[in-house]
Amino acid sequence: MEEEQGPYHPLRDQDGDAISADDTRLKQLGYKQELSRNLSAIANFSLTFSIISVLTGLSTTYSIGLTYGGPVTMVYGWPIVGLFTLLVGLSMAEICSAYPTSGGLYFWSAKLSGQRWGPLAAWLTGWYSNWRVSTWATWSMIQILLSVADQYSKSHVIIDT
Repeated sequence: MEEEQGPYHPLRDQDGDAISADDTRLKQLGYKQELSRNLSAIANFSLTFSIISVLTGLSTTYSIGLTYGGPVTMVYGWPIVGLFTLLVGLSMAEICSAYPTSGGLYFWSAKLSGQRWGPLAAWLTGWYSNWRVSTWATWSMIQILLSVADQYSKSHVIIDT
């Protein structure tokens, strides 16, 4: 059974075969599909889990949340911030479906900013992304080292009262 093509005629390759919707969109953007877009469920989970960096994120933010906000911040703050993070992720997924390229953020910035500001927006996006990741990794490591140093600097002697 042939799929309904809609009001547009599909692009065809040299052999006359119809090109998929992703290939068509990439051709419109001036790219050729070169990456396999298939991930198994475990590969998708593994990639997502490694990107969000649960261990580093949790260990470096617990002390700040408990010190300055208390248990209320930890109980209600995590779900609220998680909801807003989910909304940002859904927005980025919508942009990704409109511009499905491997360049991701850089290409989105260039296309969404227009001809005049596109190159600058793409460069700033790349620069900021690198700077942000580098500083976050450094800050996380410093927090871990400070907590280890704090544990070893205390005498841990129980005083009889």
